[in-house]
Amino acid sequence: MKKILSALSAVLLLSLSLSVLSCASSPSSDGSAVSARKTKAVLTKNPERMFWTISGTDANGKPSHVHILGTIHVADERVFPLGDKVIETFTTADRLVAEISLDDIQMNLMASVMDAMREDVLPEGKDILSDLSESQRSMLASILGDQLGTLSRFKPWVSTTSCQNAYLGGIGFDARYGVDMSIYGYAVENGKKVEGLDTLETQLGILRYGDYGTQLQILKDLLDDLANPTEVHSMMMSLYEAYLKDDVAAVGKICLDNMKADEKRSAIYKDYDRMLYNDRNKAWAEKITEYLDEGGETFIFAGCAHFTAGETVFHYLKKLGTL
Repeated sequence: MKKILSALSAVLLLSLSLSVLSCASSPSSDGSAVSARKTKAVLTKNPERMFWTISGTDANGKPSHVHILGTIHVADERVFPLGDKVIETFTTADRLVAEISLDDIQMNLMASVMDAMREDVLPEGKDILSDLSESQRSMLASILGDQLGTLSRFKPWVSTTSCQNAYLGGIGFDARYGVDMSIYGYAVENGKKVEGLDTLETQLGILRYGDYGTQLQILKDLLDDLANPTEVHSMMMSLYEAYLKDDVAAVGKICLDNMKADEKRSAIYKDYDRMLYNDRNKAWAEKITEYLDEGGETFIFAGCAHFTAGETVFHYLKKLGTL
């Protein structure tokens, strides 16, 4: 179920793009840049859903805070309200940070996705359908409908992301209810800048992961999973309910169990997970350390799996010596 679960980490980008078709130094990897830190920062879980605060000091010894809201990128109306403290912290923060910057969403996203798709058109006379089994072709046709002919002319990642989007919409999840979209909206309304933890290229790399054969295998696995919709739906709803209840342990367990199951299923997913989670979590931990050293109040909103499952951002903050 990897590709349905990972959709919660990328669907914000997918839903926006596929609608076109329908003073501190940077920490080094060994933590040497933070070795001079006199006291470690303190991590606190707030009462609000998936909301943490890291309290430390800046390079001048003054109080510094990074507030982290673990989000879910698609949801329904039950995800609201976010909580008065969350909104107050967002409103008063000196710096807002998301997975990708607001500038990228508003100015660069659509063009970048379209460029990627143009690069990934298959040669004349070739489509992905001949590489799928009869049952997989049937499943893909039932999901994509009249878009099948068009989307099958691209490398498999395009069909995979389209299927993810269609599936999540079909079970009642919508990016318009996503926590990220709401906060981006607040930022626009209040004229606030939102920085990015990732570059747009990093996010696109998630969508376009692997060569043709790898992408094809991921698509096949997704279609096979969707042939058993009861199991997929049960997992997704369990994850969402755990998120709504602020059950950090349960969210982490569901995500980690799925990672382990898919890594057992295919070696593809071990490298995929490293790229999707570990590499990015490590890079985010280094950025958070920078924000603490620079001082002020930073508000970060990003996918909750990065803070709950496996080698989380908090895990890498501890390895850096920040926590």
